[in-house]
Amino acid sequence: MDKDAAELRQSSIQHHFFEFTFPHKWGRIGYVFGLLLFIIAGLLFLSSLSIPDVIQTADAESITTSTEFDTSDFEEQELGKGFDGQTGAYFTTVATIESGKMIERYCTTNDEGETQYHANIVDSKIQFAIGTSAFTGTWYTHNLNPEYNVANVCDEDIGSGDDVRLFVLKQGETFTILSMSEYPSELPEVTQRENAQRSAMMLMSLGALILMLVTPPSLAKNIRKVRKERTKSASIIYDGNGYSLSTKTFRNVDNQDWILAPPTFDSWTPTKYGPDGDGRTIAEHPTTIGTPHPATFTLYSICGSIFVLFNVWLVADLNARDTDVIGAFMGDLGKYILVLFALGWTLTSIRKWKLLHNIIDTPTSRVRSVAVGSAELVGQVRPYSSTLNFSVGSRSYDGVVSFHWVEEEERCSKNSDGKESCSWHTVASESQQSNFILHDGSGGILVDVGSWNEIDMGDRLDTWRIGKHRWTVMTLCSGDPVYALGTVDKRTLDEQEAGLDTSIPSANIILRGNRLEGMQAKIARGTEFSLLAGLRSTTESVFIPIIMLFASIIPFIW
Repeated sequence: MDKDAAELRQSSIQHHFFEFTFPHKWGRIGYVFGLLLFIIAGLLFLSSLSIPDVIQTADAESITTSTEFDTSDFEEQELGKGFDGQTGAYFTTVATIESGKMIERYCTTNDEGETQYHANIVDSKIQFAIGTSAFTGTWYTHNLNPEYNVANVCDEDIGSGDDVRLFVLKQGETFTILSMSEYPSELPEVTQRENAQRSAMMLMSLGALILMLVTPPSLAKNIRKVRKERTKSASIIYDGNGYSLSTKTFRNVDNQDWILAPPTFDSWTPTKYGPDGDGRTIAEHPTTIGTPHPATFTLYSICGSIFVLFNVWLVADLNARDTDVIGAFMGDLGKYILVLFALGWTLTSIRKWKLLHNIIDTPTSRVRSVAVGSAELVGQVRPYSSTLNFSVGSRSYDGVVSFHWVEEEERCSKNSDGKESCSWHTVASESQQSNFILHDGSGGILVDVGSWNEIDMGDRLDTWRIGKHRWTVMTLCSGDPVYALGTVDKRTLDEQEAGLDTSIPSANIILRGNRLEGMQAKIARGTEFSLLAGLRSTTESVFIPIIMLFASIIPFIW
């Protein structure tokens, strides 16, 4: 086993309970942005601790007459968080402004002729009367901004002689106006502490969601580390007599490419179906590499849980504590959005987990010893007959066994408001495929490509745009890695080519894409190891999403 194979094998079986997996390329920007949101959320939460926690207006004493004002004990009790141990008494009342201007209202007109209403507090101290009793109320104390609810009118101030509703904090002979409304409108609640903490929760959950989305599986990090040394490769042409490297068709290294260096065509067996050299399987075969074991936890599941739990807290808080009309609406809507997210996460994760574990749980056979029946095989695409060549637009390709290309045209239209929208429309496409040999070093087997519903060719080979036209090319090239889950049958006489050496066991069988009991037949570019790069642990893929799904139901019953 070479150095890279040994390193890949070691890394694939030594993932720990938790692994930190740093994102790649553009994911790093999202990672930094997510961490920045975490920091902002933390600072915002810390700053909210200095904002006083004010009770609801419904819990305050109601004063309706001067007699009640004069005779009330206004029993002062220790105030809530943010008041530094101070005492006071809350009350609500309807009072008349004796002197001072509370609110100045005026209007402006924007460029589109729309009226905009403005209301500003003028005097910080106002003299109020409740019948024959009077007191002086003050704005802007206790690190609280004024809360007020007034009608949208132009050039009509709220001042002397006007009746207003007040929510007041009395501390000795000091009266602090917490909120006011133009009579008879309802008093607004004082929710600045709650709003700051809710904003912190929203930023924290958004940051967690971003970190969740950009965190790669732990296995992907190890694969990328080994694969990064590889460069783009040319496809291999077969003309029926010999092999040569293409000068037209090159594939950049992508997520479905070889991780380790593949066998070069000068090492291929001349019998097509016989073993290469000493008959050892290719370096990337599961019997050589082993079965991957991803970390039990990464930031993916941790941040996903943070997102759900913080939103459970936020939605429950919006439904249980003081809020405004918009906050109440968001609380009701948020319950359903949260459940849909958790449900989508659960279904997507379980579906992917099931697919990947079908691959893991199915033993990978060597071609030279594979038996008739269902089988999982991993190997290299090698030509069965002359390789295909084709042209698309101004470009040509060769050395492929299957291809699909599409030409699209960008078409734009304007709606009734004159806004333009554009979309791509297919104007031409072509697909062609041919049987090929899957060879894993121990032997080769003919693949009946047409028996599969679809070939997963992985990332596109090429794409370009000229004016309003765009071309995209997908191929399975000679020399590519290939994974197949299908059924091994005996070849019929019609399927046996002239001169077939039937003394080679694998030359007498064929791999078809028949549907298998309990699983879906699959053929895809890539080895088992590259296909499993997205593998997460059962804990991350199943248990955590299901737990979060149950957690998302809490706001409906809280």
